[in-house]
Amino acid sequence: MKILVIRLSAMGDIVLCLPVLRAALKQNIDLQIDLLTRPSLAPVFAHIERLQVLNLDVDNDYAGLRGLFNLSSILNKNKYDMVLDLHDVLRTKVLCAFLHHSGRKIYRIDKERKAKRSVLGKLYKMQVELHHTTWRYAQVFRRAGIQLSLEPHNLNEQGIVQDQLAIHKINRWIKMLPPSTAGIVGVAPFSQHRLKEYPLERIQQILQHRLINTADVIVLFGQGPREREGMMMLQNSDPSRIFLSMDHFNLEEEIVLMSRLKFMLTMDSANMHLAELSGCPQVISVWGPTHTVLGFAPYFSNTDHVVEIAPKELSCRPCSMYGQKPCQRGDHACMTMLTPESIMNKLSNISDDL
Repeated sequence: MKILVIRLSAMGDIVLCLPVLRAALKQNIDLQIDLLTRPSLAPVFAHIERLQVLNLDVDNDYAGLRGLFNLSSILNKNKYDMVLDLHDVLRTKVLCAFLHHSGRKIYRIDKERKAKRSVLGKLYKMQVELHHTTWRYAQVFRRAGIQLSLEPHNLNEQGIVQDQLAIHKINRWIKMLPPSTAGIVGVAPFSQHRLKEYPLERIQQILQHRLINTADVIVLFGQGPREREGMMMLQNSDPSRIFLSMDHFNLEEEIVLMSRLKFMLTMDSANMHLAELSGCPQVISVWGPTHTVLGFAPYFSNTDHVVEIAPKELSCRPCSMYGQKPCQRGDHACMTMLTPESIMNKLSNISDDL
């Protein structure tokens, strides 16, 4: 059986498809999956038998109604038995309508949008059980009649398969670090939505504390001009011990490097999910306007290493499903109330446990 799975954005949501796709393939030996997603994220899904990321750039090459119609014509040539829409936005609905018109069976995710909206600003006085995003993805497969269980969570069977050339490069880079290096820690201070980011000046305090009190090397993860500018400011604390990953490694290599870290400090972001599924020993995530209850908790560690102001202490949390809405208070309290010391203590406790 050959199926098409569609998930176009955002990065973190795409990464969370991986455990579901790998579980479905392992539990259904006659299944073949084509994934329509961002081609730039193909390394996350590489080296997995019967899984192929289509080399089709929907964002840039198939925009608008005509573009989606042309895309459906290309996809129909593959004669899929069914199409699973794990995104459920306007363009995937239009694309699936074209595919359905050509005789393809369509199964679509239920994002529980109404249930998620109901907890915004009210979680402090509610007891709500919402499903993790991976569960919602898995439900689409089950409704399509495809056997799928995600339990137990298993890195070897559901995580990212590392590239061998990337492993060799990271091994060489680690050997070139000064002999005095105690370990490597990662920091990913950015997110798609800026309100989910801890203030950079406070991140800098955390890095300086780490530099003074440990012999660790720090690797900063991020992409794009804005994030480079911020990381270069952080790097000024000690250029000899702080590295910008984007200056040295591609995505395949970053995935391997994440698995070799002592820990990764992230926001609620794609890097959090990449670090979890790469095999990073500990992923500490900082949460502000969003909340794990909405379905985007770290896949393996869940809330074990989450740093946040509890909704009982700040009743407006969560105020947004994705972190895109302006702060109604105007003071970004969900982040500013979190002290650098509270995060430093969390990191110290994690380090002591390793």
